[in-house]
Amino acid sequence: EKHLYKLLKDGHRVAICEQVEDPKLAKGIVKREVVEVISPGTALSDRYLDQKENNYLCAVVLEKRKCGIAILDHSTGEFHACSRDHLDLFTIIKQFHVSEMIITEGQENNLRLLLQEEDIFTTKIPEWCRSYDTAYETLASFFNVSSLKGFGIEDDQLAVSAAGCALHYVDQNFKGRIQHIRSLSLLQKEGVMGLDASTIRNLEIFQSLTTQGIHGTLIGTIDQTLTASGSRLLKNWLRQPLTDPTKINQRLDRISEFIE
Repeated sequence: EKHLYKLLKDGHRVAICEQVEDPKLAKGIVKREVVEVISPGTALSDRYLDQKENNYLCAVVLEKRKCGIAILDHSTGEFHACSRDHLDLFTIIKQFHVSEMIITEGQENNLRLLLQEEDIFTTKIPEWCRSYDTAYETLASFFNVSSLKGFGIEDDQLAVSAAGCALHYVDQNFKGRIQHIRSLSLLQKEGVMGLDASTIRNLEIFQSLTTQGIHGTLIGTIDQTLTASGSRLLKNWLRQPLTDPTKINQRLDRISEFIE
């Protein structure tokens, strides 16, 4: 466990091998197989993860000036997708503090240009993964649905392609053990305040400019939540602040019920 923690912190991918047959029945060397592959964006170890933080990976599909983006936290099963302009990609990466990027082999160089020399652990997957038809079939089969209308991304081909890439990646790494991912939602742009990467950094919302920790930041000051899931939810609210007064008041009313 401690070696796994160190390797992940240093940005390595780790293959976990286990015995797959009874040593008493084996003839010669006991058969072993790779049962899962762990990377910074898919780790589940408590020693590696802060339970109050999400651990997001981001799958990207590029097309002209647009890109499909899928954000997935394998540890909690949270799964979101959308399409945005190229310039919005860097902002989303900063908003969600992405720890690993997923890109197809033929688009890696273009992604590097968009990342603005940001050093993020990046994994390449086969080019066929970004096919819309393949991705649609992968998602529909996994969620056992006939269409993706219920998820809000039916007509967004880039979002579907990116979500398919993300699901393919974790499915391959964990040999199908991803049943805890139960839903997929559209990452909304309307009704939320746009916070670009520079604003997030300079306002010290999540990270201090001087210490690189949370002391003195907005989240460090207001986070009085009692559970890890509550802390993660508060951070997600801060990443995309609401602008619709009706929704804001509905949220405040729900909170008031607990306080009063």
